Amino acid sequence: MRKLILRTLCQMTFGAMLISSANALECPANQSVYRFEEQDLVFEVQFVEATHFATIASDLYLRLKTPNHNYWFNFNVSNGYSGITLHPISDPYDENARENGPQELHLRYSDDIADEILISLRFYPMDEHLRFLYEPPLSTSPAPAFIAMPEIGLSLWYNANLLTENSQIERDPMPRGIFRLTECRAEPLPKAYP
Repeated sequence: MRKLILRTLCQMTFGAMLISSANALECPANQSVYRFEEQDLVFEVQFVEATHFATIASDLYLRLKTPNHNYWFNFNVSNGYSGITLHPISDPYDENARENGPQELHLRYSDDIADEILISLRFYPMDEHLRFLYEPPLSTSPAPAFIAMPEIGLSLWYNANLLTENSQIERDPMPRGIFRLTECRAEPLPKAYP
């Protein structure tokens, strides 16, 4: 019983710390910077606006920076009991993306691999009260206070080369963690293609 009480108190304290740290920062999504750190390793998420469009779900791309590599994604939203999924794409700043946008990397997979990868790429934006938001951010919408992508590490561990055009990447370890809005850039990052 004592352990249960201590664990509950720790969870409540952690939740209160997250909430209080999120209350202090308001920012448009296209200027937001999210981080989490684990054993002196920094993982970062930023949103980059497309010049014309990214997907019908959002005008933003998501860039995940690990200590080893940058990964790019666009957003897709399902119908019905809605959920947000990240789809891996090629670098939208690359000149090859100028005309038709970045390549949808998941289209290269077999159906079995695509299902396995995409289920690990769920995206959960949350407000400052840790309530889930059901739409991906737009460029000038308020940035979510927190972002969770709890299973992306699974694909980075077993299939990192499928999330990027760099086929040399074998494994990119990333622990589970919650990304917290930690910075509001003075200006958005340059727009990407198309």
